[in-house]
Amino acid sequence: MNLFPHPDNLKILGKHFCLEYQALLFSDEQQNPYIALTKKENYAIVQEILKHHFQSIPTLHLITQKTFYRYAKFLNFQEMQQKIQHNIQELFHFILQQAINFEASDIHLESFMDKGYLRFRIHGDLEIVSYFSNEIFKTLCSKIKLESKLDITNTQQSKDSRYSATFHQITYDFRIAYIPLYQGELLTIRIFYKNKDNLSLQDLHITSKHLNLICHALKNPYGIFLVTGPTGSGKTTTLYAILEYLKKENKKIITLEDPPEYKMHFASQVKISSENGFDFQDALKAILRHDPDIIMVGEIRDKTTLNLAFRAALTGHLVLATLHSNDCISTLQRIRNMGLDKQEILSSLLLIISQRLYKKPCPYCKNLPQKGCQKCSMQGILGREIATEVLLFDKNVKRAIRNETLEDYLENIDFEDLQANLNYKIQQGEIIELDYE
Repeated sequence: MNLFPHPDNLKILGKHFCLEYQALLFSDEQQNPYIALTKKENYAIVQEILKHHFQSIPTLHLITQKTFYRYAKFLNFQEMQQKIQHNIQELFHFILQQAINFEASDIHLESFMDKGYLRFRIHGDLEIVSYFSNEIFKTLCSKIKLESKLDITNTQQSKDSRYSATFHQITYDFRIAYIPLYQGELLTIRIFYKNKDNLSLQDLHITSKHLNLICHALKNPYGIFLVTGPTGSGKTTTLYAILEYLKKENKKIITLEDPPEYKMHFASQVKISSENGFDFQDALKAILRHDPDIIMVGEIRDKTTLNLAFRAALTGHLVLATLHSNDCISTLQRIRNMGLDKQEILSSLLLIISQRLYKKPCPYCKNLPQKGCQKCSMQGILGREIATEVLLFDKNVKRAIRNETLEDYLENIDFEDLQANLNYKIQQGEIIELDYE
């Protein structure tokens, strides 16, 4: 049975009551109410409140403290939302600021049934933050589209735009994507934490075996590095950590991004703008006339960009790029399907890093018998940790690719793939295998 936070928790119970008695109202997909409690003995006092709001007392549903605090951490948000929701400008900026406070990667505003939903993606998971009436939701979406210069008159096509805002003297960039739904609309806002401190390769917590392979390949003055994985797997962060490792005053670094996610000293950062006709292909052609030593391509999306990137590597540049694929083997298959032959790949490709992000145990309570503390909202989770797979293109790997025997070769040398690296980090207590309940 799927249960969701009830939209009238604060109206019926109130924030202080919810926290004191660890009580929350939930509803199922048929809008049937349930009262969720961590302690059965609190049911009697909750019944006294509920009998004034429901014809029959909602069914009792016992939950763990972890589940309670997963939803209760948004009560302060909901309380403030009620106070400011008719000031749409203030509400919009409040949502952005709170998403940043929760270290969310994305904000989802979507209309389902008879209301608008607000969800944040935190540590890789989408969490329901709050609800809006249809009137407030539509007004909020229109305000966001206006602020980000999206065309509010055309509601039948998907659109993308950019927005910037400053909180506590730090400027953040946001990518706003809009798409019409069958009954409503969907706005998704990606947050770019470009002011984070520049990470080193060591800060990424890549295991020493894989880190040594990466550093060995970075001794090459030219060639191409590919960092692969799904959306939100930290590929750009890894690229910037590599750039920090390579950065020297006698090297010219140019990055191509849509938009730049981090600020970096001694790097010329080019903002790609497909809307204005300045895409990765155009930018890559243009920057080759600016005498770069190192080129970073935010994402290879098509055959033309792939060919240009490999051509740049062949002509004496070190090229770093990301690509969407599942692992090192599928990356090779994908770039061959995009039109590169074996010889083109082997002449330029230095290394493939495939990566994922997994939930990381909270450092403040991971060694305690009871997982969960105030720092992690009783979840036992705080942040995410990387797991990697690294394929170095040495002479043996190249020979195996020429002979179409790469998978057999990797099995014989005990290649540490993504799953093996993940299992090792779980054993070391660096990644959570399952949620604690």
